[in-house]
Amino acid sequence: KMTPNRALLICLIAHDTVADTRFRFGVRVMHYLLHKNLSFQWIVILLLLLKEPDKENLERIKGFISTAVTHYRQAVEHKFQGESGREAELLAVSPESAIPFVVWILAHHPEAELDEQDNFEDNRNYLGFFLEKLLTSGGYPGYTLQLFSAILGAEDAGSPNATALLHSLAKLGASILADKKPGKKYKPTEFPGGVGLPDGMYRPRPIGARFIEAALRYDAQAGAKQEKR
Repeated sequence: KMTPNRALLICLIAHDTVADTRFRFGVRVMHYLLHKNLSFQWIVILLLLLKEPDKENLERIKGFISTAVTHYRQAVEHKFQGESGREAELLAVSPESAIPFVVWILAHHPEAELDEQDNFEDNRNYLGFFLEKLLTSGGYPGYTLQLFSAILGAEDAGSPNATALLHSLAKLGASILADKKPGKKYKPTEFPGGVGLPDGMYRPRPIGARFIEAALRYDAQAGAKQEKR
């Protein structure tokens, strides 16, 4: 059974000390994403490889991510092409749907707390690049914000101490999203009903949706203003 902790251990191969191991792992993941129907949530492995120090390999990894996002979006849209009334189903399997899995893995990375002390330099890079590719491939920013909002309305299922990091990364993602589309107001209403989060990673907590949305808007605006300074 693929437990959250086992998934994390697999993802950490992306930060192996041996460069050849890291890159070969990325190539294998890319192959399975494109040709073996590997769940798109494993894109997080390629995102972690954005810390690759070898410039040539880094550029290839960036190309892998761009190709994977475009390929997966086209496959999903082709599947639902010409079918009205199935928008919720489309969103539920869109590339954006990987965000909760990605955020959980990033929050549980062994260096997550150190990265927080460094103003989330690494996670800002991971999330920023991912969100950029989601947006430029014809993504759904409203649904993206809704996913970040859902994370803020939940807590970590296994480690209450990790909840604060989950929330910090969700706020960071919302801030990056606002910065990439300045002046655009996002309303998390694209997905009808509640957004489901991965079992074993998240559990709900009793906070009003309006408070969550207000917190997101405030942090997104504050983040955008801070970036301009």
